[in-house]
Amino acid sequence: MARRPGILSKERLIHMYQRFSRAAVVAGLCVLAVTVIGCGHRFGWGVAHSTSATASKPTTPPVTQVHFQVGQQATIGDTWVVTVNSVAASPGNATDKPKAGTTFVVIDVSLRNISSQPQQVSSLLEFRLADSTGALYTEMVTSFGAPPNGTVNSAGATRGRLVFETPVTQHDFVFSFEPQLANAVKALWDVTV
Repeated sequence: MARRPGILSKERLIHMYQRFSRAAVVAGLCVLAVTVIGCGHRFGWGVAHSTSATASKPTTPPVTQVHFQVGQQATIGDTWVVTVNSVAASPGNATDKPKAGTTFVVIDVSLRNISSQPQQVSSLLEFRLADSTGALYTEMVTSFGAPPNGTVNSAGATRGRLVFETPVTQHDFVFSFEPQLANAVKALWDVTV
């Protein structure tokens, strides 16, 4: 079959389509990366600092993890102010009891939305409890724990209790808030029961 001038072969068209598709994917990924980086900088993600009474302006570059004590506020970028109000061991109640050799650790936490937009909070996705060996504990659903979940409007606040089942022999933990925001800082609280 003779090739007509100005008409591309099927193979040539497929080759051109594949090259164009690859270029479009690469360009799209570049645009996405620039957008995420730009938004992260715009919203102050990646910066955490203490707002306790004795805190001063940090003189060092922003860090990715900051340790706090119970009662101290952690400011996460320009989105959240988080406070661990109290930590206590609990034997449970008539409905919910820990397994033999374990106890419940109940953490009372407050979050205040300091951004100009409503924000979502999910205790299962954003809060963690680990012991000194690095073992992670899963949040328990109990009748006496009411975690701070849902939408928090701009300038709004929420408070709740998270419950974790831990060995009775373990007393020192690190509780963390790891927001779902891109490049967000982890705020860590050293807690003892």
